[in-house]
Amino acid sequence: MPPNYTKIYLDIVKYKGKEELLTEKLKQKIQNLKTVKDILTLEKELFGTAPCKHHIENQKLRCYDEATILQFLKEQKIHNLNNSTLAKKYHISRNTVSKWKKNYIINI
Repeated sequence: MPPNYTKIYLDIVKYKGKEELLTEKLKQKIQNLKTVKDILTLEKELFGTAPCKHHIENQKLRCYDEATILQFLKEQKIHNLNNSTLAKKYHISRNTVSKWKKNYIINI
C-alpha cells in the first residue's frame, strides 16, 4: 500500500505552522500527487531549498518511480541536456542518470 501523501503533506503544513501558505491551488496540488516529480515540486514550493547538510542526507534516501525517470529522460532529450546538467538540476548523481539511460533508453 503506497503512502497517503495528501494526509502526510497536510499534516506537515499544519505541524510547521504554514497554514497561511495553504491556498486552494496548493490543496489541489497536494490532492493530485501522482509521481515523485510532483512531490519534489511541492516540497520546493512549500519549504524552498533545504540546508546543505540536510539536503545531502535526504538525497541518499530518495527513490524514483518509472514514470518520473522517464519524464527526466524525456526532458533531457527535448532540451538537449547532458547527464551532468540533468543531474545538477534534480540533485542526483551523474552515475544514476547514466544507469537510467542504459535501463530505460528502449522506452523513450
